[in-house]
Amino acid sequence: MLVSDYPEGASFFDCWFNLETSGWVPFSLEQVINETNIDYNDRMPSQKKLQHFYVPSHASIRYAHILECLVTKQVSTLVTGPCCSGRSALLREMLFSQVFAFTKQLVADHVTMSAQCDSKVFKDSVERLLEWRLNKQTGQRRLRPHLDNKLICYVEDIHMSWTDQYGDQPAIEAVRDYLTQQAWYSSRKRRWREIEDLSFFACMASNAPETARVSERVLHQFNLISLDEPEADT
Repeated sequence: MLVSDYPEGASFFDCWFNLETSGWVPFSLEQVINETNIDYNDRMPSQKKLQHFYVPSHASIRYAHILECLVTKQVSTLVTGPCCSGRSALLREMLFSQVFAFTKQLVADHVTMSAQCDSKVFKDSVERLLEWRLNKQTGQRRLRPHLDNKLICYVEDIHMSWTDQYGDQPAIEAVRDYLTQQAWYSSRKRRWREIEDLSFFACMASNAPETARVSERVLHQFNLISLDEPEADT
């Protein structure tokens, strides 16, 4: 039924399925640009700087729809692509400007990943955004976002984290621990800490030399989205 109703001659990436109308809807760049213009005009003067303005394209609205589905379901995702492909701009727009339109429970925060960021620094940065709450079903205390929120941690350039003498990246391995066990060991008390309602959205350059250091066991835990080279008209 879904296949037979698909618009004739359209690519799989040209439409999205609207659950409210139970039909396929083509992506409209003009509609997105009009909505962007309205949003820009409603902003405060201090927010009308060039670095705060995001210009959508035919490709970005398709990626944005996929990211909206993943953000809403809290599926941790890694966006890769060549330099200047718009990875950071797309994620920042989705996570910090549009996330509240998906559900009021979602909150986003930025976690720095740099050449000085080891496992302890990274874990402490994330745990500062969480609080201890008692799980009524299990009777155990777990770290989770404030109130009834769901936290999204944005990690930019995840491949740039500190590398130890053995060639490992402990900060990224901490992310892997959470994605596989929903927990990790505390850097200070060496205790197993269970975490709830947390997801990671990160970006990584696919053509950077540092990318080769990111282990496949880490990449395997993320949902991967790969951006193409920007087209000339874009």
